[in-house]
Amino acid sequence: VKDELRVFLGQHPNFKEIEDYLPTQRGKSLDGSKLELKEHQKQALAALEEMRCNFETIALLYHATGTGKTVTAVMDAKRFGKRTLFLAHTVELVDQATKTFRELWPRATVGRYVESMKQGNAFVVCGSIQSVALNLERFKPDDFGYIIVDEAQFLTREEVMYLVGLVDDLGIPVICYGLRADFKGDLFPGSEALLVMADKIEEVKTICWCGKKAVCNARFDESGHVLKEGEQVVLGANDQYIGLCRKHWREGNLGPGFHP
Repeated sequence: VKDELRVFLGQHPNFKEIEDYLPTQRGKSLDGSKLELKEHQKQALAALEEMRCNFETIALLYHATGTGKTVTAVMDAKRFGKRTLFLAHTVELVDQATKTFRELWPRATVGRYVESMKQGNAFVVCGSIQSVALNLERFKPDDFGYIIVDEAQFLTREEVMYLVGLVDDLGIPVICYGLRADFKGDLFPGSEALLVMADKIEEVKTICWCGKKAVCNARFDESGHVLKEGEQVVLGANDQYIGLCRKHWREGNLGPGFHP
């Protein structure tokens, strides 16, 4: 249900942001000086650096579920060193990004920009799309030197074109992280628009339980059955997601070690 609520609240900007509508996410603290990046994260960072060297300024990094994209995004922003705006659809994702930025980039001031707190003067601003969109007059177009959009698959075409304008007219690099396709194998609207408009398309690789590349985002229910039918977004469901290779997605095979 968490993923569905994320999408629902993200697509309805008139809804008030809610701080505690989801369970608190628990995770280990990160230490930027001791962080061991995974191989696919290193490859993604190298691709982003190459993109900037080639003056390609809008990119889509698509991935399967479970690739550690927030860490990748933060490390890339830290390497680039410009004032950064991180956008997400929900308070939970904003809080997750804020925590990760503070742990991995301790020298940068990091602020939250949500309904309950607007720290817009920080060097790194992690904000909800709703709050930033409703307060655009408080920002100058060139306030930021780098923009990151999380879960970009939920962008509309109009929102993608707005980002394209920032890139082409102001020269601000924009990096969008998102899923390419849903659990049925259909493109998300935001990803489809970015596949057309982006200067750079990069796949953040991860693996299926069998060791092959995971290319499908499988949705499974509380009984462990892989679902192939249904709405792209279903409110109130208890479904979860996992990255699978095409063969095991087609078979609905979550692996011998899977326990629902």
